[in-house]
Amino acid sequence: MRATPLDGSQRLDVLAMLTFHVRGSAQQGSGSARPEAELAELLGPVLATHSDRFPETAAAFADPAGRARRDDAFSFGLDRILDGVATLIAE
Repeated sequence: MRATPLDGSQRLDVLAMLTFHVRGSAQQGSGSARPEAELAELLGPVLATHSDRFPETAAAFADPAGRARRDDAFSFGLDRILDGVATLIAE
């Protein structure tokens, strides 16, 4: 990050954000090879029962296209974090 216009505080914040993402993902994945899929299996029946209160969340869990991409939260989150950092640098 030396070549970026970010100041020291911003660089530390980027490092902290990346560290928290890696740590959170590691903790989530430490108990399971399929943490997101298992969460969906646990929450699916609850969301189905309360879909009137949480229609968008229930729809997201029920979406068959999304099932193929479950357990990709680490890559998805890392990409979004880096997109945000790139936007900050461009500003």
